[in-house]
Amino acid sequence: DLQVPEHYIEDPIQRLMISKRLASARTDAQLEQLQRELRDRWGALPAAVESLFGYAQLRLGAEAIGVLSIERNGDEVVLRLSEEAPIDMGAFVAAIAARPEWTLRPPDRLAVLTAGLGGGRLVASIREVLDALPLQGVPIAPTGADESARADR
Repeated sequence: DLQVPEHYIEDPIQRLMISKRLASARTDAQLEQLQRELRDRWGALPAAVESLFGYAQLRLGAEAIGVLSIERNGDEVVLRLSEEAPIDMGAFVAAIAARPEWTLRPPDRLAVLTAGLGGGRLVASIREVLDALPLQGVPIAPTGADESARADR
């Protein structure tokens, strides 16, 4: 699903090296540098590679708010939350009750139904979930709210 396509980088070792660098990036600056390198060497980024970078940026944002992992499992995405995640638990329970596509799986997982989504649409859906997580001291974004409502993260 989220991988560098053969038609963009034919050499499997180069694809693997790029994937490793993308997975190990820890800052937006590192991601931007890698994007520049790819464009310089292989040309414009195809949609699949843009989705990879979108996912990498999503991962960085998720780590910053205490999400330990994001995994796709069939028709759902499962977020594993750190015990230290600054989540307002009362608001979290209310958010889960208000969103039928969300299911809490104790002790530390939030499952979100994402049937039929792939690539960029899946990344956007996960970003919406992260934006809707009620962080302590940050008002919860209403369902369907735009990203500017949570720009202060």
